[in-house]
Formats: sequence, structure tokens, C-alpha cells
Amino acid sequence: MNAVYLRNNSLYILHMKYSLQTEHIDITEGDQALIDEKMDRIEKYVSVPFVADMRIVKDQHHTTGDVIMCKVNISQGKKVIHADRTAGTVQNAVDETINALQSELRREHDKKKEDHS
Repeated sequence: MNAVYLRNNSLYILHMKYSLQTEHIDITEGDQALIDEKMDRIEKYVSVPFVADMRIVKDQHHTTGDVIMCKVNISQGKKVIHADRTAGTVQNAVDETINALQSELRREHDKKKEDHS
């Protein structure tokens, strides 16, 4: 869920906070916008306080085609939810990783609901 506010006639949108680390790859503005959008999608499954870390690495050992790996860890207290996927583009790697993470977070969320019933 984005926070939106107006200051000095300028509209600001705050995205879910996370750290992003890259290795052997530059992230474009389009990639960054996609990452922000995807990370915002999973915010509804986490509760405060949490720490979210994303790492995107371009594999240097492949001779044909790009291999991009995306890893995301979300820490909530003692629990860590992790997902990682590889793909040929940053967009696909991020998309697949966030989808996997979202599935895992949904499972955890549903599990909590059952425990409280």
C-alpha cells in the first residue's frame, strides 16, 4: 500500500521500503519502477516491523545468454521468508521471484488465520 501525500504542490508516493543490492548489473529506471511496483504488491502480507532485502546478480560464468538471479528475504521477528529465481532478464527474474514470495507469504498468512480460529 503506497502512502501518497502532497507537499508544496508536488505529489509524492512512498513505496514499501526495502534494500536493493546488485552485482555485475545496472538497474534501469524502468527496472526500478517494476521492482517498486512488485514489492508494493507483497506489502499487504507483512506486518510491521519487517526487513526486506532484494539482491539481483548477473551470472558472469555463462557464455551464452544472460542469467539473472533475483533473491528476496523478508524478516519478521524470528521468521525469514525467502524466494529466489533465475531468468534471462531482470524483469522476468523479479516477476518470478515476487510471485514465489507472494505465494509463500499467502501460505504463512493463511496459516496464521487458521491458528487464530
